[in-house]
Formats: sequence, C-alpha cells, structure tokens
Amino acid sequence: MEDKALPAYVAIERDMRKKIEGGHWAVGMKLPQENSLAAEYQTSRQTLRKSLAILSAEGYLYRIPGRGTFITSPDDKDIALVRKRQSCVKRMNRGVAVLVPSVQISLGAGIVRGAEDMCRTQGYHVVLGNYEGQPAKEREYLDMFIQRGLSGLVVFPGHLSDPDLYRRILKDGVLPLVFAGSYIPGVVADVVKTDNFTAAYNGTRLMIKEGCRNILFCGRKLQSAAIRERLAGYREALLGAGLPLRTHLVNEGDPGLPVWTRKVAELLSGADIDGIFSANESTTIGLTGILNDRSDRSKPPRIVAFDQPQYLRQAGDAIDFIRQPAYEIGRVAAELLLARIREGKPVGPEACRKILLPAATQCADTLPEDSLRFADVT
Repeated sequence: MEDKALPAYVAIERDMRKKIEGGHWAVGMKLPQENSLAAEYQTSRQTLRKSLAILSAEGYLYRIPGRGTFITSPDDKDIALVRKRQSCVKRMNRGVAVLVPSVQISLGAGIVRGAEDMCRTQGYHVVLGNYEGQPAKEREYLDMFIQRGLSGLVVFPGHLSDPDLYRRILKDGVLPLVFAGSYIPGVVADVVKTDNFTAAYNGTRLMIKEGCRNILFCGRKLQSAAIRERLAGYREALLGAGLPLRTHLVNEGDPGLPVWTRKVAELLSGADIDGIFSANESTTIGLTGILNDRSDRSKPPRIVAFDQPQYLRQAGDAIDFIRQPAYEIGRVAAELLLARIREGKPVGPEACRKILLPAATQCADTLPEDSLRFADVT
C-alpha cells in the first residue's frame, strides 16, 4: 500500500483495485475468506468490509450469500451487468461436480447417471469431470470446480489420487465432498460404495460350493482400496472353507501388457486352477482373451467377475458377474451431498458416514444366453 497517510480502508481498497486491474486477481476468482484477507492486510474485518463495500459498489466485486466474494470485470460498472453476472454465478452455484476416473466402465457411468438424476430432482445440475485415472488431470478438474464456485463434489477416486489434495479440501471446508464407488485410505469423508468384502466373499464361496479348490485371484492394482477389500473377502472365504491361502494364486498386473498375459497363461497351464475370481472389468476382458486362445479342449475354470464389460462378443463358457449398484451409489452419494450442502457447515470426522450397498451376483443360468460366453473386445 503506497500512502500510509490514507485511511486504512482506502489504502486497502486501492491495493485491491490495483490487483484486479493488473490481472493479479482474475475475473471470476473467488476472494479468500475475510479473516484471511484481514490477516494479510493486518487490519480488522470491519475495516476490510469498508474496502470491499467500495469495490462492490463500483462493480469490481460481487458477493454471493453463503458462497463468498468474486472478482468481476472493472468494465462492468453498470449495475445491470453486475446483477446479470451475479445471477449467472448463482445458477452455477446450483451445480454439483461429479468426478470419475472413466465413464467407460460400468461403475463410473452408473455413478454419473445416478448422481445426475438425484441432482435434477433437487434443482441442481451436474458438471462432469472424466480424469482418465490421471492425477494431474484430476487436480486440474478439482481446481476448476473450486474456482467456478460449484456447490459440492461427488468424487470416484482412483488408486493414484492424492490424499493430501482431498485432505486440504476437507480441512479448509472449500466444498462439501462425498466419495462414491471407492475411497482414499486415511482421508476421512463421507463414503458411499459397494460392500466389496461381502460381495467377494460370496462370489468365492459360490465357486467353493461348486467344487473349486484352486482359485486364482486377479486384480489390476492391489493397492486400490476396492481391490484390497475384494482380496480380503476372497481370503476369508478360503479360510472359512479350510482351504490354504496360496500367495502364487494372487495375481496383480495390467491386462493390457504382454507380461501379464504370459504370466496368467502360464498359471492356467501349469497349475490345477479350477476357479478364477476377477476383481475388475479390464481383468475379465484379459482373462477371456487368454481362455479363448487356449489350444487345449479341457474344461475352462469357473469364473466369478466383478462387473460385466459392455462390449463383448460370444466365445466360450459361462461367467457369473457380481453387479455393483452403480446407479444407486451415485444417487445416494448425491443425496448425501445435497444434505451436507443444506447443512452449510463442514462435517467433522465423527459425523462422516460410510454407506455400504449390497452387490448382486447374477449367475450364469439366469443371464441371457448371448451374455454367458467368454468374450473379447470387438
């Protein structure tokens, strides 16, 4: 601030104006909270509010009750333009961001549909972010959602999601947040997801009851929270049946890589595997490709798989699919988020909810005939 003889509120107002006109504070940016600004300018909140009031009256700032203060264009001095901008931002604040790693997998697509339907019934619209499992893209979407002043976030996190990023969002009360479909270990927040442990336990027990004794577990990333839960259910089912836990039958890897294909093919040819638990869609596609390519005519192993890939062609025997309630996860997560938005206050760790929804096992003998086959991507 240039002139120390000026009243404090005038000096602050001039400094803020300079930042806006110089582009240091971009149009549409949300100002820090009043207590943070007051600390930055070493003044009281009462003095700071005088500065903000001047800038608001001149069209440099606009305030949204309950949301904060935003930068407007210095040229928007006409009150009608300011009101129009305020109305636009208010409509934007009736938006909920839904961030998923992929809309091509059934869980991601279902979460988006369920969240959107619930939000529409409450007068909110959905802004979609598809971050393709890339942490940098995930961060960009989150920054954009925060800057646009949306009302809240429904997030389907991935195994590479940055825990510290979400801890900061929750700690600072930036936006209400609900995890859907999965969660980040160590980050305390509301969660709505499938009861993975029970679903995997039941699926493994199904194979055991049918006589399987050497059951291969395949999961793409064992560090994923969901895959770890499914692995725990698989192990508990084996222990409950008095079967040994064989570490070499727990397989991790990317089905898109040749090394994974070779490893699984060797396991299937060299071990007496009579059952396979597939923990995710991409693994199931990879497994069906390997089984299709087998030259021998021996009976293929029994398969229970999480989620049915969408684009498959007929090529073999039956798979039982564990179907996650994807739509319901999205709907319930959005319903919980909207309740948090109405509460209007940060959620303490003791108040966070963890909602587990049951999966359904759709057995081969209840599926349409053309969906019962080993399949490959068309």
